[in-house]
Amino acid sequence: MRLFVASAVALLAISAPVAAIAQDAAAAATAPARLKNGVTLYSADGKRLGKVNRVAADVVTIIFDSRFVRVPTNSVSEAEGKLVTSLDYAAVRKIK
Repeated sequence: MRLFVASAVALLAISAPVAAIAQDAAAAATAPARLKNGVTLYSADGKRLGKVNRVAADVVTIIFDSRFVRVPTNSVSEAEGKLVTSLDYAAVRKIK
């Protein structure tokens, strides 16, 4: 019984990172090509929000009003050669 439990734990430890890598790859495949550090992000109403500081699978961190703000990656797209979020300026200000 102990061998079975140890084997199950080892199998889970090996398979968990593989699933996480696959999930990150899928999220990266749907992200806009220009989504990288240093690119300026604009709001849905056309206002400049700030430069991208960090890109993760689920959020894009920007420096906005002298603080870090995490904008959901699924709200970011490319329009007219610019990186744009579907959130307006007021909505980004409300993000904690």
